Amino acid sequence: MDRAPHLFDHLTARQRAVLNVLIPGGMLTVEQIARGARLPQWKAKRDLGALCREGMAFRDRAERWQISPLLRRPPRRAVR
Repeated sequence: MDRAPHLFDHLTARQRAVLNVLIPGGMLTVEQIARGARLPQWKAKRDLGALCREGMAFRDRAERWQISPLLRRPPRRAVR
């Protein structure tokens, strides 16, 4: 999350922990996110809702979460 620190100044420590689990990518369930962030599922779900309202995360119809395109890393360029 060091790419744009000002985007994360207003987040709580729990919300940052949830984002750290999501940043590597992939579609994760609340259970997987809670386990990775070492939080109870209800707290992870609450923080995911807050991140969704901020536009930092979103879920699909199967209740799997991922980080928003805004926060994804740009593709790596080959060094020549």
